Amino acid sequence: MAIPNNTSVKLGVSVPKKDAVVAQPGTAAGANDIRILAGTGIDETRTQNIVGALTKLHRFAQTILHTLSGVADPDVLHTVLGGSDNDIVVNGTPGVGDVVLEIGTFTGAGDRSHFLDRTFKRVVERWLEESK
Repeated sequence: MAIPNNTSVKLGVSVPKKDAVVAQPGTAAGANDIRILAGTGIDETRTQNIVGALTKLHRFAQTILHTLSGVADPDVLHTVLGGSDNDIVVNGTPGVGDVVLEIGTFTGAGDRSHFLDRTFKRVVERWLEESK
């Protein structure tokens, strides 16, 4: 069973995966959080496509991390499912067909990229667990 669309998974940087907050529609990521979700217009049975798009957003975030810190809280990266790097929008308004990665200010700040990487992996693992 797939995780229902518009359900988010949110987790703090030093929090075990089991404590991730899974909510529909959920609340935005706080300063110490990472949050992921797929919009209401996405076929929730396409779990691997969604995870692939989230991974693309994560990698993009890692490359522009120095420009994210403090720009918005949280910083919101989103793209259409199946989109290219050119389709990634930073701090725009996600549409119903977008997958979203929210990064709290503390999580993405400069020398804390390891928090982003480690927490992202935990959130995706929880997403996959919820999709079983």
